[in-house]
Amino acid sequence: NMQHPSLDAFPNNNNINVVLFLSSAKYSVKLDAFNNMIESLATLACINLIIKPHPRFELAEINDISDKAKVSVCDSPTLIKWADIAILYGSSIGFQFLIDKVPLIIPSFVHSNKTIYETDRVTISVNTLEELSSLVCRPKSEIVNLIDQNKVDVFIDNAIYGDNRDNMMDIYCSFSDCC
Repeated sequence: NMQHPSLDAFPNNNNINVVLFLSSAKYSVKLDAFNNMIESLATLACINLIIKPHPRFELAEINDISDKAKVSVCDSPTLIKWADIAILYGSSIGFQFLIDKVPLIIPSFVHSNKTIYETDRVTISVNTLEELSSLVCRPKSEIVNLIDQNKVDVFIDNAIYGDNRDNMMDIYCSFSDCC
């Protein structure tokens, strides 16, 4: 019996709004560390935690968290607007967070993958649960300052627009037969 709250379910407080976007456990997720992360985050009084399941995967792979965290069926754009920070470990939704200037945290201790986000150093990587728990309780302004926005902008231009925002459709068409 998972909860599906509206975002208004949280009291109007100064807590950091955190969205944890889930990916499938089959993508090299360390389930014990992952479940410990959720249980720990759900007990932090300094954050409002929403968990967003991946649309193609079930929640069966994680421990029952219904009494500890709020699981949302809100659409991703709504959650991105609501979020002060996002936690993810291998989802393309991270591109939209970066475009919208929402700090992205990668908990490297819950998976054994290397992502483009980490390689290009446009996110905050944390190596332990303790480091993550401490980070999410810091003021939002401090968390935002940990991100080099210039690097993020270059990353977006390169990874999304192929270093050519003005002619993006030409680049797209060079890879397909549709144009």
